[in-house]
Amino acid sequence: MTHIEIYTIGGRKYKYEVTNFRTGNKVKHKKKYLGAVEPINRKLNKKGGRKAKLKVRKLSTEESVFVKKSLRHSGSYVKDR
Repeated sequence: MTHIEIYTIGGRKYKYEVTNFRTGNKVKHKKKYLGAVEPINRKLNKKGGRKAKLKVRKLSTEESVFVKKSLRHSGSYVKDR
């Protein structure tokens, strides 16, 4: 007789196909591994988690002038440390 059993090992669930057979007066079991019930790859929710917030705005004329000036100045790329 063959049936499927689910075992919990280390907090995760796995499926096994179990075949029962008799040898003399004893009933023995032969197990065949079928795979995890919930594989790790499918368990992750792709839409879950925190989303990164991206704020976009237009620079004012003063800010754009400051950025252009700082790009031309060579000291703007010097490391602090």
